[in-house]
Amino acid sequence: MVNLKKYAARDICRIIGVPSVIALAAFVSMLIFSVEVTHQTEENTFSMLMDSAKQQVMLFDVSIEGQVNMLSTLADSIAKPVGEGRDLREFIPRLEVMKYSSNFTNVGITGKDGEGYISSGHHIDIADRGYFQKSMLFQTVVEKVKLGKVIKTPIFIISVPIVDNDRVVGILFGSYDFSQFKSIAKIDAFKGSSYCFIVDSDGDIVIGTDKRHFFTDGKLAEESLYSVNFLDELKNGTIDRRDSFDKFMNNFKSERGGMFGYSFGGSRRYAVYQPLGINGWVLFNMIDASSVDARKNKILYSAFVVIGIVALCSLFLVFCIYRLNAEKNRELRESEELYRVVENFTNMVIFDMSIKNDTIRYNENFEEMFGYKPRFFKFSELVENYAAIVYEDDLPMIDKMLNAIPVAECGSVEFRCISPFGYCIWMRIEYNKLHGEDGQVQRIVGRLTNIDDEKKKFQRLRLAAERDSLTGLLNRKTAEGQIRAALAGGGGGLHALFIIDVDDFKSINDGFGHIEGDRVLMVIAKAMEEFFRGSDIIGRLGGDEFVVLLKDIPSIDVLKTRAAGLRALFSKIGGSCSLPGHISASFGVSVASGGRKSFEELYREADEALYRAKAEGKNGYHIYGG
Repeated sequence: MVNLKKYAARDICRIIGVPSVIALAAFVSMLIFSVEVTHQTEENTFSMLMDSAKQQVMLFDVSIEGQVNMLSTLADSIAKPVGEGRDLREFIPRLEVMKYSSNFTNVGITGKDGEGYISSGHHIDIADRGYFQKSMLFQTVVEKVKLGKVIKTPIFIISVPIVDNDRVVGILFGSYDFSQFKSIAKIDAFKGSSYCFIVDSDGDIVIGTDKRHFFTDGKLAEESLYSVNFLDELKNGTIDRRDSFDKFMNNFKSERGGMFGYSFGGSRRYAVYQPLGINGWVLFNMIDASSVDARKNKILYSAFVVIGIVALCSLFLVFCIYRLNAEKNRELRESEELYRVVENFTNMVIFDMSIKNDTIRYNENFEEMFGYKPRFFKFSELVENYAAIVYEDDLPMIDKMLNAIPVAECGSVEFRCISPFGYCIWMRIEYNKLHGEDGQVQRIVGRLTNIDDEKKKFQRLRLAAERDSLTGLLNRKTAEGQIRAALAGGGGGLHALFIIDVDDFKSINDGFGHIEGDRVLMVIAKAMEEFFRGSDIIGRLGGDEFVVLLKDIPSIDVLKTRAAGLRALFSKIGGSCSLPGHISASFGVSVASGGRKSFEELYREADEALYRAKAEGKNGYHIYGG
């Protein structure tokens, strides 16, 4: 009787205790998960907002740069006649053409006295405008004007100087209304749920995405929205999470980006900000916490449902565990059979190495994937002879993998395998170890994947990204990176940086066409590749400019000999291109000893030397400081 009570009490404890433990574990899991989801949701929100802000800043820079380039191109083309004092009204048709081929509301031109005309034909006097005064000092200006001269509303201006013979003879400018500037500046809300706006260095709003007011819960009229001072409004709220108000102001004034949580009137918002690098303008991206909380609550609800289901399933498993144990051996036999069936249906090569039996077994896909039959069916033979089938440069990786097998449970490596026909195939090998009851490794099971096409495609893409599409030389970015790396490598050698500019190349394009000009550039590129050493770095900067780094030159005399040879090389290119006259180039040279100069310093010196060579009559070279 006592024993029965003892067993009954034990069963009661199990029935009550196990569900209680599961329920407690589920409750604690819910609490921990809720805290973690809240934290991760905020982190993801800040991250997505920051990514969106950075992308908008990049798009802003690209768009503004495109508009500036349009104005600069027109300014360069009319600089000479403007400098000669031609009547500015003659240029109105060209201003009109630019207006209709761009996003500008108006395009205008003035002389150095500030008087001129816009594309509509109106006479203007902007001598008192800040953008005019700055552009007369050789500056490119992006500026918001509170009241236009012709259109009596706030407008945005982009202005560039018109330069003739190193003197500013007037300015060219384009104007936008709010909607057009918003369009070209790419000011857009993050997924349509946030408020994106730009403020100036004083905190006044320059432009925003819509009329929505994120500082109070009301709405403002459009004309009053841009009279709001963001910094004043921010003082009335509470900054938390990332920044204090002082830290925010320090970043703001120093034109550094950041993020913060912001509470006002009982509601909370997330905000990130990034400087635009123009006029002290800063882009803000803000989102209401309620929209974030809605996503978070949806995740929590789904998670709680899942945890509840898992808890119920766990209770059910408690009662089924003994029945499952009875079928364990049968299921194991079935899983072994299932493994054999699955490995023959997969499109990968599956291998099974038995350490105990010294065997290697493959599925039927090996020959189909690699084009030849397996060569080793014993583990010992593979270990002894693998060096004969692995590409020499990849042997250290295979050695490292084999040495790691005793300590690592799994691993993978990519290497080149030498086929029986002599060519190399890229493979990826992945493996896992299976242990016996004594803890020793009994089998190694893994898969082989043919990644040859994947590797070759990557190599082609990398080559295309590093090379100039016309000449096949390194492009500017890649050449600069390799030169920086070479200089950082130091050593005691003497290095020389050449900046090469083809003389009067524009006359070739104008006289014979751009196709012939492109052919000349290709011939020049090929000739330079043959002239310089394989260890030298040759790249195209753009247009008719090239850059070369000669590494480890024995002496300055050798450098001068190479420079003279390069000059002679260009004199021969004109004949090979069947062009009348000859082709020449001017180049500046800067010298560094033992990696003691940075790329920027070398480039500046070579550029100055190039300018000197041009000034001395072209078709020659000048060594900086020589």
